[in-house]
Amino acid sequence: IIINIAAQHMLQALENAQTIMLGKLMLINKDGYWLFGGDPGDSWAFMFPEKKGLSFQKRYSECWKSLQNKDTGSVEKRDELFIVQKIDFIPAGQEQHKHNVHWPTWKLISRIPAGYLGNKLQTIRNILIISFVFTALLSAMGASIMTRTVLKKRAADDEIRKLAYYDSLTGLNNRRIFQDKLSHEFERAKRKQNELGLIYIDLDHFKPVNDELGHEAGDQVLKEAGKRLKQSLREYDTVARIGGDEFAVILPVMKGYETEIALIAQRIIDEFKAPFFPLDKERLIGVSLGVATLTEDDHTTDDLLRRADMAMYEAKQSGRNRYHIAEE
Repeated sequence: IIINIAAQHMLQALENAQTIMLGKLMLINKDGYWLFGGDPGDSWAFMFPEKKGLSFQKRYSECWKSLQNKDTGSVEKRDELFIVQKIDFIPAGQEQHKHNVHWPTWKLISRIPAGYLGNKLQTIRNILIISFVFTALLSAMGASIMTRTVLKKRAADDEIRKLAYYDSLTGLNNRRIFQDKLSHEFERAKRKQNELGLIYIDLDHFKPVNDELGHEAGDQVLKEAGKRLKQSLREYDTVARIGGDEFAVILPVMKGYETEIALIAQRIIDEFKAPFFPLDKERLIGVSLGVATLTEDDHTTDDLLRRADMAMYEAKQSGRNRYHIAEE
């Protein structure tokens, strides 16, 4: 029985690619066992009865469940990010028989610390080496497979762009884009003497959801919170997830902030009065809002952010589920 053809060439290509990757490169079979990239002794464990428990599926069980339904994309779990690409080894001309004949199905996974993306976005392009590995591995298998590889590379490229600019969980702007937009609006407001508002938002009673129901429930709350925030804002406002259960909103070109920003802040609070249902469990999640508007004493965006953050803590200490406007 032939169980492998030219495997050494493939494994050597993966080993070479590993030297220039951001994170740890792994090749997993359909049952969740390492063919490459596990700890010493983990690879090919499915071939040895005494090693049946040494699998990616068991070591990263939550991540494995999420990856099962993905052919390409990413999964963020706690402090790690997993970028995945499915590989179907179907020889050219055999596509019409793929449901009748078993061909290997593997997944190529890169595991990197989630925080690394925020600090070193310039190096994220190295993840594209996955696509080039695919091209090198599959080129000898025919023109049709090459075509599929190019399409998968484009999809991976699009996914990397999303990782660079958007929060992978909520789809909102991430911290980097928020900082860029805030700097742009800050300079424009100073130059044109326009009013600029900033709201710093922290979810109330979010930690008990994670502690009692788990991180999957917490993720569902964060996704729903992102939707409710977008529904509360004007078309040209910017909302971003700053990190954890913290969000921020940029309000450019206001007219009479004392009335307009108060209406927007109250609209956000009203949106969160309806209960959330993570994992079909009813939970009330409020919001504490810190509001700051641009003043002559704000010389940098950090000054504006600091006042909004302090106002948010004032709102929490005053009873939560309310907004507090920072003093000028």
